[in-house]
Amino acid sequence: MSKRNIIILSSSYDFVKIFLLDFLKELSKTFRVNVLTNYENKLDVPTYIRLFHIPIKRKITPFFDFLSIFYFFYRFVKIRPEILISVTPKSIILGIFSKFFFPHIKRVHIYTGITWTNKNGISRFFFISLDKINIFLSDKILFDSKEQISFFNQNGIFSKKFNLINRGSIKGVDIKIFYKYSINKKKTIRFKYNIPLDKKVILYLGRLDIEKGILNLLESFKIISKIHKDVILLVVGKDEMNITYYLDNFDKYLLNKIIIRPHTHNAHDIYNIANIFCLPSEREGFGNSVIEASAVEVPVIGSNIYGLQSSLINNYNGVVFKAGDVEDLAKKILYLLTNESQCIKLGNNGRKYVKKNFKPQDINNDLIRLIVEI
Repeated sequence: MSKRNIIILSSSYDFVKIFLLDFLKELSKTFRVNVLTNYENKLDVPTYIRLFHIPIKRKITPFFDFLSIFYFFYRFVKIRPEILISVTPKSIILGIFSKFFFPHIKRVHIYTGITWTNKNGISRFFFISLDKINIFLSDKILFDSKEQISFFNQNGIFSKKFNLINRGSIKGVDIKIFYKYSINKKKTIRFKYNIPLDKKVILYLGRLDIEKGILNLLESFKIISKIHKDVILLVVGKDEMNITYYLDNFDKYLLNKIIIRPHTHNAHDIYNIANIFCLPSEREGFGNSVIEASAVEVPVIGSNIYGLQSSLINNYNGVVFKAGDVEDLAKKILYLLTNESQCIKLGNNGRKYVKKNFKPQDINNDLIRLIVEI
């Protein structure tokens, strides 16, 4: 008997690679998994999925967005899926169209963030309306944090279709990969990245985007570097904001203390370089990087937004600062830089919290259950 077809729709193959491959491997035991996304290199595609390109992009691009509709429906009609799973905000529109024109298919949307949390006016109204239509034209809505469900409820949006994935997170953390290295292994990693052993490292790891609070982190680093001389800011991720443009007004002294590196698949190595992990985002759905850092026993500093409340517990595995407040961010970072015993305590607590709550197999099992039961 041939397997039933399922489509995974995402605006980014990077997102699929980072967050969904283990889940899709499990899903492929029951379904023929077809991934429709924008990809650049097909050489690293695992054999258990079929990958099809559509020119959808993360940002609003009218020409490519219009073109993506035709690419999507061509593949959709050829594949004839029983279930469509959309992830990432941009995929919502194509998912809505598919359910409108093919009402017989089962449709699931996974929220890993809510677009309008930090928007105002017409923009906020538009995205709220889009989410309401998305919920109406879905058979099941999944969330990677309970705070997103609460946020919808607080804004008058309720549905019996809402489901939390396990205890949160769409991926979890493999603690056999993400763990605290030995001193000698840490030295080797620092040497590889040309970072002196006597320097304290503040790490940001993730997409480089203005909504991620990168500019606030850079401004706070100006304050920190004046007080704490032996500190480095390490920024790692795919540059979607042209960060070098914003560094043009930094003096040479500061630029020598800031290291920018591209996206890496060896995040577990990078976390082991850090003394502190910082996620200054203005908008997050869950914050998987927080629990990855915690698994490596690195204390976390994050903004007090709703999306980090399940991953970052104030004064337990990290410290919370007021979102958008550069001085408060600098103050909290300086506090941890000068309190080694507190850093050790937060790191130890963080690994315990991750081991208990975010096992990848538990999350994959729950995702499979939620999909199969549709």
